[in-house]
Amino acid sequence: MFSIDPNGLLLEANDRWFEMTGHPPNSAYNLSWMELFIDSNRGCMEEAWRRLSHDGMHWSGELQLKKPWYDPHTGEEVANWVLAVSHFQILFCSHCIHLFFALELVLMR
Repeated sequence: MFSIDPNGLLLEANDRWFEMTGHPPNSAYNLSWMELFIDSNRGCMEEAWRRLSHDGMHWSGELQLKKPWYDPHTGEEVANWVLAVSHFQILFCSHCIHLFFALELVLMR
């Protein structure tokens, strides 16, 4: 799972997410996480981001990561498909409002 701000900047992610996606932990920029998916998924990801960030609507879909998965028994390279589920959350504190988005990637093997 990873969280992003309203500009699409990666705020945090767990170790498993970095391992699964291959995203470098210290090189985030706005929408850098979109680079993790194969080029043919780009339009789908842009639509998902628009729905989430502009329309406030949840989104889910199947996407393929650029980083392949290797079968531990055969060593065979396999397409790395994930189920992406997005949602947004607003947190209120005494002096500010935090708006962030989360995408969860579920491996599909």
